[in-house]
Formats: sequence, structure tokens, C-alpha cells
Amino acid sequence: MIWDQRLAHGAAPNDSDVPRIAQFVKGFRREGAGRGRLRRRARFIERALEANGTSGVVSALGRRVFALDTL
Repeated sequence: MIWDQRLAHGAAPNDSDVPRIAQFVKGFRREGAGRGRLRRRARFIERALEANGTSGVVSALGRRVFALDTL
């Protein structure tokens, strides 16, 4: 499920023994971001990939999505 932050939403308490997992992701349109913001974001992601030894496995689409093509 993907929620827009402007949409009021909530959930009932989890009364089961099974944990509930969620991943929060913030995104923005590439066209609305300035070049400096894209470069800062790309450098941060590039450092994280290098630290985890995964910089060589990013596809061409992944490089574009994460603005690594701006470096």
C-alpha cells in the first residue's frame, strides 16, 4: 500500500502474535528538485552503497532513480 501524506489514515491495534511491518519512504519528483539537492542525495546514497559493498550492483535505472547519474 502506498499512502500520500495528505491522506488521513490509521490502523487498528495489532492484537496478534505476528509483528506488523512497515517501511516509510519519502519521495519527490526529480523535476522539482534542484541540481544541488540531487547531487547531495546521490553522494549520500553512493557512500552508503560503497560502505555496504553494493555500489557495483546498481542498474542503469537504479542510477537514474537515485540520481547517481548526476555525479
